[in-house]
This record gives sequence, structure tokens and C-alpha cells, in this order.
Amino acid sequence: MMALQQTLVSRTDSGPGGDNTKGQLQTLLTRAGYGAPFYTTKQLKNNEFRATVEFNGVQIMGQPYSNKKNAEKDAAAEALQWLMGSIQTGDEDTNHMTMLLKKSKKDHN
Repeated sequence: MMALQQTLVSRTDSGPGGDNTKGQLQTLLTRAGYGAPFYTTKQLKNNEFRATVEFNGVQIMGQPYSNKKNAEKDAAAEALQWLMGSIQTGDEDTNHMTMLLKKSKKDHN
């Protein structure tokens, strides 16, 4: 299953559209009627960086990387996987994007 997740969202490699995980996340959120995500990046004691992306009250942390750019791309990839339901929590496999869109439509009527 891990190979399937990597096919859906590349962690740090550029895809056909270039460096697009951050752009994909922003596009999904703006299409759902939300503002752009914002990133907080902290330097760890081992000189690696870890980014957290926040949108609609949700915070998702990525893995540590040797530079800020890859740390932010990883946080965006984590968020995309979470939104698409690729990350399981407990026994449920939830499509968070569907919930986000439903809430967005409800809020904008």
C-alpha cells in the first residue's frame, strides 16, 4: 500500500508539473472555498527542518528534512494524503476532502 501512496503524492520529487505538492494543496483548499494554507517551519537541534501546514483549523506536521523547502513539501504531501483519506486513523478510513467540501457548501449557502 505504501507504493500506492507514493504514486498519489510525491514527498519531495518534482512531478510533471514541477514542485506541485504545495500548489495541489492550495488548489484543493481554494476550490473548497477555504483560504490558502500557511506553513510554520522550525529548525531542529540536528540542523534539520520540520514544517507544519495549517488550514481550516487543522495542523499537519511533516517529517524532518535537511532544508526548509523539502520540509514544507512533505507537510503538504501529508496534508494531501490526509485529505484524500490515504492515512488511516484507528479503524476508519475517512475521506476528509469530502467532509471539507460538505462543510464548505453548507457554510457558503
